[in-house]
Amino acid sequence: MKQKLLLLIAIAFVNITSLSAQISGNSWYLNHATNDIITPTNIIFGSYSASETNPNTTGINTSTTVSSFVKADGNHSQIKFDLSAAPITDLTTTTFKIQAYLDVAQATVDAATACNIRIQLKDVGSNTSTTIVTKTISVGQEWVEYTFDFSGITQSASSYDQMIIYFASADTDDDAIGFEYFIDALQGPNLGTLSSNEILTNNSKLQITPNPVSHNFQLSDSKDVKNIQVYNINGSLLKTFTVSDNYSVSDLADGIYIAKINTAFGSKVVKIVKK
Repeated sequence: MKQKLLLLIAIAFVNITSLSAQISGNSWYLNHATNDIITPTNIIFGSYSASETNPNTTGINTSTTVSSFVKADGNHSQIKFDLSAAPITDLTTTTFKIQAYLDVAQATVDAATACNIRIQLKDVGSNTSTTIVTKTISVGQEWVEYTFDFSGITQSASSYDQMIIYFASADTDDDAIGFEYFIDALQGPNLGTLSSNEILTNNSKLQITPNPVSHNFQLSDSKDVKNIQVYNINGSLLKTFTVSDNYSVSDLADGIYIAKINTAFGSKVVKIVKK
């Protein structure tokens, strides 16, 4: 796996043999066994906790802690994740997996009208979304792994920079209010070498101009910059620049790249569009 840290809060050296193997080319988005923890940017019609005690460590998920979502009143309870640092550009190779534990009795699961988990991708700028992929939850109080295959979905945007996970959607009868979903082992397309602290610095004033770029780009401020690394969307390092007035990417093919700007105070990642 190419990334040293992918949306990480910390690194832990632990045994993850109990987790299912990753899909080739995928990265952990949320995995408490390895401390790969992505933080939602929006939580709608519910409450989210990044760290809760695993209600059942005897099944396929043996992590001590997992995340949880408690559904509130609302037809489309959801959590949203920002993928703008390295958006998904090809649905034909996009598959997600997630492990989920619905903490309600089997009889309640059988009676519910909207017992499911759904995933959708969105391009925020154009307000364009994919078709929602739905998986029905038919088992209560047991860890189950669900696979969401987007390879057959029509791609209506050049890239998608937001992932939305829905819980009990659409709960028109309100019979899923209070349902608690424990989730973990979420994996998706490789987002490259990006860490959580790098994602958090994306709103700083350090910018690349012009962007999109045809030949050369500049930094809005080179003070304290050590170097710039350019990666493709698969996480492969293509170029490393020392500090200069101009940085040439004229030899790169048109497409989306990730610039990692390393400074004396940390790193910042910026999506570059080469045209």
